Amino acid sequence: MADQPEATSSVFISYSRKNKDFAAKLNDSLDNSGVDAWVDWEGIPLSSDWMDEITRAIEGADAFLFIISPDSLASDVCARELELGLEYNKKLIPILHIEPEKGQDMHEQLAATNWVYMREQDDYDATIPALLDTIQTDLGWVRQHTRLLQRSKEWEGREYDHSLLLQGSELNEAESWMVEASAQEGREIVPLQAEYIQASRQGATKRQRNILIGVSLALVVSIGMAILALFSRSVAVENEQIAATARVDAENNADFAATQQVIAEDNAEEAKAQQAIAEENAIEAQAQRHAAEARIFQGEAGQLDLSTLLAIDSWQAYASNLAEDILRGNTSVTPLPVAQMSQDGKINRIKESPNGDYFLTASETGFVCLWQVEDGAEKLCVQHDDGVYDVVFAADGSYFISGDYSGTLNLWSVEDGSVIQSYALDGTSIWDIDLRPDGTQAAVARDDGMVSLIDLTNFDAAPRNLPFDDSAIYKAVYSPDGVWLGVGASSGKTFLRNVDGRYTYNGAVHTDEVYALNFSADSRWMASGGADSVVRSTEVTANGLARSVMQHGDWIEFLEFGPSGNWVAAASDDNSLRIWDAETGVEKLRMEHKGFVMRTDISDNGAWVASTGKDKTARVWDTVSGAQMLLIPLNEYGSAILFNETATRLLVGTEDGKLILWDTSSLLARLNVIEFPELVHEVRYAPDGSAIAVNTDQRNVWLLPIEDTLFMKDGSQGEEIIKTDALTYDLSFSPDNKWVAAAASRANKVVLYNREAAEAGTSEPVQFDVVLDGEANAMDFNPESTLLATADTLGLVRFWELEGLTEVASLENGSPLLSVAYHPNGKYIAASMKDQINIWDVESSSQIATLSHVGDLHNITYSPDGKWFATASSEGNIYLWDVEQGYELSDRQ
Repeated sequence: MADQPEATSSVFISYSRKNKDFAAKLNDSLDNSGVDAWVDWEGIPLSSDWMDEITRAIEGADAFLFIISPDSLASDVCARELELGLEYNKKLIPILHIEPEKGQDMHEQLAATNWVYMREQDDYDATIPALLDTIQTDLGWVRQHTRLLQRSKEWEGREYDHSLLLQGSELNEAESWMVEASAQEGREIVPLQAEYIQASRQGATKRQRNILIGVSLALVVSIGMAILALFSRSVAVENEQIAATARVDAENNADFAATQQVIAEDNAEEAKAQQAIAEENAIEAQAQRHAAEARIFQGEAGQLDLSTLLAIDSWQAYASNLAEDILRGNTSVTPLPVAQMSQDGKINRIKESPNGDYFLTASETGFVCLWQVEDGAEKLCVQHDDGVYDVVFAADGSYFISGDYSGTLNLWSVEDGSVIQSYALDGTSIWDIDLRPDGTQAAVARDDGMVSLIDLTNFDAAPRNLPFDDSAIYKAVYSPDGVWLGVGASSGKTFLRNVDGRYTYNGAVHTDEVYALNFSADSRWMASGGADSVVRSTEVTANGLARSVMQHGDWIEFLEFGPSGNWVAAASDDNSLRIWDAETGVEKLRMEHKGFVMRTDISDNGAWVASTGKDKTARVWDTVSGAQMLLIPLNEYGSAILFNETATRLLVGTEDGKLILWDTSSLLARLNVIEFPELVHEVRYAPDGSAIAVNTDQRNVWLLPIEDTLFMKDGSQGEEIIKTDALTYDLSFSPDNKWVAAAASRANKVVLYNREAAEAGTSEPVQFDVVLDGEANAMDFNPESTLLATADTLGLVRFWELEGLTEVASLENGSPLLSVAYHPNGKYIAASMKDQINIWDVESSSQIATLSHVGDLHNITYSPDGKWFATASSEGNIYLWDVEQGYELSDRQ
């Protein structure tokens, strides 16, 4: 048998006995990879001794692996093991083996921590290296955590024996470790560890004090003995010497007194200085504690304000990098509050008026209120006899419609709040109201399985009641083209009703209640979701054919399509907001809350998605990257959220009836987002500013007219000017705007596109290949746009005449080149490699300078006036060189 590698870390595996085969397989894989895994194979009956063994194993582990399955989530033993792991702040690594059952309870820490997917359909062997990386990440800090936990537990178990306290370098390392814990997220210390380290410091201080006292006593005794010896000697001296001796003694005593006075004064000054240092250290320590607390509260739901206040206090006391980082982070995600309003009861729904002037809110206690978007001022409030779940504005904004749990549907005047018309819908609860896009009809979802159609061109006409199901209808939504009415029932069924044709198709079928339903902007897709924890898409244009299934971990609370119609955002009780591709069902982005996500809204331009829920926060996310842009703390659970038309205001409603209006105009600093189907490598402006060029992993280059970039959403709508058989990396325009060049490194060529020839519309070729012997890493045009310089892995800078694309010269650099740049005067050229840049005189082909800069130098450039030369390395350093002083390094780094 081959020797196993030496163990580099230790883990505890918590699992259900019913998943023993998988646990054994995982244990073997970890052991073979040098990880010491602790697993109980014997099935020992639960007892105090057994639990002690488990406890000691968890204490001694660097990480806690929890195998997620329906059985482990239902296991009391696994739950106790998980609580111990969390109590000891062990690194938690959830491993999903079998999907949880619908609605199954899960510890919030399991739900909030990134899972490692090792289901049957996942690639087990490919996942093991990623799991090992997760285990080994931050291993030094984790091991110190384990050692200190074990020593502090031993100290506690032996009734706080002073002989077990830390001393010397061990104590210094432990204190440094504890300070480190406050500087990074995910580093939590156990209170017992902090108490142990603090007791060790107190013990060390006490020992030092005792040593100082002992030394001081020894000094007093020594002085006393010296005086006694002097006195004894004076008695034995001849009488005739008494006077002289007395005179000498007097002089000595005077000198001694003066010396003691100087020592006393020096000691007083030193004591004063030590006191000042101690006070300064105390202030610094207090500031560090506040910064550490600010870091902790920064990650807690609803505590961003407290985190900011603590960071400010810390910064004012001691200007640390940690406090500054926290303040920068907090302020970057904090919007400005405009107003706070209130209406009685949980806020169920928020809608915006067609002209963008008002927000309309509905509450659990029956109040419907109208608020000004700009400043949150109340225009009016009306009240139903029962709770109101949904409201909607008329197409012209002159009135609004609301329905309550008693079955009353009212049309209210926006001008004065008077009732224009009222309908009694058989005493059944009204769950949803939607307006047909042309404004002629409203659909009302009812608890008795019907949808009522209200004729808004004739208020006196009786509602037309359409039976759909024997169960409650929670959603009734019109498609954007007004042709279809989508219906979702508590039975799990969905329906597509052709409004004018008056026929119905069955849509996707869920296994539990449907709470959310919506259409894409092009009316092609209907998405639905609910208590079966999945989003299901129905292709409207295929007569209701069910398509993709998008799996969440818990109930789907809300759905909304982006304005492009090709993606849908789903808010779920699994603490996530996810964006899915509507056609393929592929997950594009996942954003995490620390509690159920109850509501979401997408800005009209599709750039931002807002969400709120049970973690007492509202958040705004970038729909392209999933990055969190704004974080809003709330005092209660968020229950409703809505952007205004321009995304400059965000209104958030809570379960206790509060409404907070936020200024989100900072989001407009970014003018637009253009999406591409694949990874984007580089973006370059044309020198004349007329266009931008973009190269992507689709092995092409797109050209986008500058006038379209503020409105274009899909980058593939631009002009595809270069198509290659290899990925392109470096991208460049010629100074005269005529040429676009892209380096196809792995194909050993640079691809050129002649914009001038293409615009002339001739039949001549417009795409050309410059073939090299080595990989083409970079290129640059000379200022006159007559030459192209290429840099390759053979160490050659080769010069190509653009007229005819012939090679006219080359420079030998000796090592693989990473970048190349012309000086603005065209007389010099710089070529970079690992740790070095060579500067050449182009005309004489002579090397005039060699610059040293540690790291791979993929980025070098001259300033437009040619006075400065900048280099950037893979080591994370940027150097600025003074060209006029012979490339001497400036003090700007």
